[in-house]
Amino acid sequence: MSKATIVTMVIGDRYRALWGRYCAINWKAYAARHGFGLFVIDRPLDPSETARQRGLAWQKLLIGTIEELKECDILIWVDADI
Repeated sequence: MSKATIVTMVIGDRYRALWGRYCAINWKAYAARHGFGLFVIDRPLDPSETARQRGLAWQKLLIGTIEELKECDILIWVDADI
C-alpha cells in the first residue's frame, strides 16, 4: 500500500454499481497519477448489532483499524458520492 492512500466507502449493491460505473476509472487514474493508493470499503467494518443501529457514515471513524492501511502515513478520506 502507498504511504498516502485515498479511502472511500461504497456499501450496498446500488452504491457499488454506481461507483464502479461512474467513478472507479477516474479515481484509479487520479490515485496513480499522484502516487496514491486507493482503498474501497465495500462492507461494514463493524457488523455488530450496535453498529447496525447507527448510520453507516460513522463507520469511517474505524478506518484506522483496517490492517492493510496501518502502514500508510496519510489516509485521505473522500466520500464516494462526491
